[in-house]
Amino acid sequence: MAQEKYAGYTHLLFEYPAERILKITINRPEKNNALDETGHRELIYVWRNAHNLVELGKRVVKIRDEKNSHGRP
Repeated sequence: MAQEKYAGYTHLLFEYPAERILKITINRPEKNNALDETGHRELIYVWRNAHNLVELGKRVVKIRDEKNSHGRP
């Protein structure tokens, strides 16, 4: 359901792990999950839209893979 709703995003993955929770995963492991201009724009856009969704209670953002944006394991 979430992937269909957010199909246009290229650097973010979406899922609903529980009722009223949207899990947003930064998915750019080839760049150690660092966000470029597109990734920043996507995150801002989805955050604004998710804020307006009354059915959401929580939003969780995580980074995919074991590396963070600094490239450390």
